[in-house]
Amino acid sequence: MQHLGSRKHFFILAIATVLVFYYCYFRTALVTPIYGPDPAAWPYLVDVTFTLPLLYYFLFRPSRKKMLTAWLAIASFGMLAGRLLNPAQEQAFGHYTILLIALEIGLELALVGVLIYQCRQLLKQSHSADDAFATIFTNKPMELEARIWYYGMLMRHGERLHFRGEQHFRYDQNQGNASNQLAWIMLILFETPIAHLFLHLWLGAGWLLWALDLLNLWGLLALIAEYRATRWRPISLDAKALIIRNGVLAGDRNIPYPLIEAVSRCGDEVRHQAGVLIFRQGGQLNVKIQLSAATQLPNLMGRKRAVHTIYLSMDQPAAFVDALRVRLVPPALTP
Repeated sequence: MQHLGSRKHFFILAIATVLVFYYCYFRTALVTPIYGPDPAAWPYLVDVTFTLPLLYYFLFRPSRKKMLTAWLAIASFGMLAGRLLNPAQEQAFGHYTILLIALEIGLELALVGVLIYQCRQLLKQSHSADDAFATIFTNKPMELEARIWYYGMLMRHGERLHFRGEQHFRYDQNQGNASNQLAWIMLILFETPIAHLFLHLWLGAGWLLWALDLLNLWGLLALIAEYRATRWRPISLDAKALIIRNGVLAGDRNIPYPLIEAVSRCGDEVRHQAGVLIFRQGGQLNVKIQLSAATQLPNLMGRKRAVHTIYLSMDQPAAFVDALRVRLVPPALTP
């Protein structure tokens, strides 16, 4: 892991070095005696489309699919940076940029589409959502994106889904949690065409307008996925661990019972601070879980961080607290 971090830092340093060099190449008088007042852009294009991707390959040795995605991302970023570094050729860089970004988006959607199709086939066989996503996806950002597409557009008959755990507890009805999310979705659906009209009057019919519309629709899809996952993805007690699920926009946490020191009811007056996880959504916090001091849990992207307290918003907090206390080892029981 440490070697991977050092390679990432080296690659970032290489990108920064290339950008600084070409800033001097395009924008300063230092190179005018050598290259003239209007230096050629092809050396920069070679570096961002060939040299930097080749360096990425030798540093990380990715698979072919990941390498193709990385190449498109590096080249797209290079074209965007080129528009700033060389304003004289901004239009030419702009054409390349739009083409590369379109290819990258198409590739990402194709990859996600294939993975989601495979996931749906597994769900038809077992109806176990946890097992299906864990089997297909090993990359956390890709798993998040696939969950958004699945719960936002592809899920049918959510009541048939099975989730790992022996006891399941809901959180969608606390203070109208899911209903409030649905209200926001309806508001955005009503607002989207009006916003498009005003942006059209302000920006014209350029590509920026459609890019903003696509971002708006993507945000709407994420909200729909969050609403539907809130209704069907429970918080569960398994034989050996507490499984916290909270929509799709918060990463799942599996917490072994020996790491839990205490569980109790709590009020809603909780402040965000280091080491505290809050799963509120649109409800009211009513359960507090105290963890051991050395506990580390992965975040949404899979990186571990120290956590000592978790707050939950449950439909039936008393039943959840009683059920969890029964499963804790005797030294962790609290009155």
